[in-house]
Amino acid sequence: MTSAKKNYIKKWFIVADHDIEAARMIIEDNPVILDVACFHCQQAIEKYLKAFLTFHEQNFPKHMISLR
Repeated sequence: MTSAKKNYIKKWFIVADHDIEAARMIIEDNPVILDVACFHCQQAIEKYLKAFLTFHEQNFPKHMISLR
C-alpha cells in the first residue's frame, strides 16, 4: 500500500472519529438531542465504510464526499 493511500484512509478515520466524539458530547449534554447524536453516528459509519472500501480498492459513488 502506498503512503498516499495510507494517508487518505487515515483522513477518513480522523473525520469519522470526530463525528463519534461529537455524538458523545451531544449525548452527555443536557438535554440530550438523540436525533443529532444519531446523525453523527451515521456519518461516522459512512466514513469508516469509505476507509474500508478504499483499503479494499473498491470505488464508491462520486456524489459521496471525498477527502482528496
